[in-house]
Amino acid sequence: MDNNQTLMKKSFLTIFALFSTIWIYANNVQITNVSFKPNTNTIKFDISWENSWRSSVLNNWDAAYVFIKYFDPGTGTWLHVPFTNTNNVIPNGFSVSEVPGVGRYLYRSVVEVNSTIDKCRTGD
Repeated sequence: MDNNQTLMKKSFLTIFALFSTIWIYANNVQITNVSFKPNTNTIKFDISWENSWRSSVLNNWDAAYVFIKYFDPGTGTWLHVPFTNTNNVIPNGFSVSEVPGVGRYLYRSVVEVNSTIDKCRTGD
């Protein structure tokens, strides 16, 4: 590879890196409207964030990792709440990971960059 090709490749990668950082950012993650129904052990909340994105170029996306903990005063420890895959309301264009574990990843399932706040609700 000659010097011109190397220079062009480095220039392209630098320009790509600069432009991708301009539009690929997500921020302002918020969890609101939290409620708990003791008779059904249901936790309901809205999660939102600005500038969520999914790219087809790099097959990459942002996600919010959601987990819930509670304090057990009897033992003095914090414990994790397991998620179920029932009664979750996920809007079109979003998906939730269903892999076993403590939390769930919430992410865009379609290629898009959005500058508005996206809301998802879990619970009944």
